[in-house]
Order: sequence, then C-alpha cells, then structure tokens
Amino acid sequence: MNEDLTSFSESELTVYELVLNKLHTSVGYPLIENTIKILATFDGFEFTSSGKVIVDIGFTNYLKEYIKKKNTHPRRSILREIFS
Repeated sequence: MNEDLTSFSESELTVYELVLNKLHTSVGYPLIENTIKILATFDGFEFTSSGKVIVDIGFTNYLKEYIKKKNTHPRRSILREIFS
C-alpha cells in the first residue's frame, strides 16, 4: 500500500495509525505467556504468589504506545529473575 500521508493533519495521522494498528492487532498472532502460581501452607496459614512471563508478545506489539505503563515493584523484578 502506497498511501500519500502528507496531506493528513497531525490528528488525522494519529487516528490513521491507531486504526492501522488495530487492524494489525485483529489479524496478528496471539500473545503467549507462561503463568506460575505458588501455594504454600505454613502453621495453618496459606500463602499464594503468582506471576506471568511473556513468551511471545504477538499482537500486543502493535499496541505498545497505547498501553499504560505499570509501575514495577522491585520485589516483582526479583521474582521474575528467579523464575526465568
């Protein structure tokens, strides 16, 4: 596709890119992630922890600029290193 995008205003170009990225998302490969959940019982108390590791970003590759950034807690980074 050879569109001439020079005549688009900045807002029109933003909408065009959003629609294009949504199209790619709808026909793209799925997001693949591994999920782990740990259950531990100690002295009658049950503790749980869970986490996800993304194996293949799939369609989310086209949505990176639209997804809100989450604050990463330092302990979560350590858990990610342990289970990688």
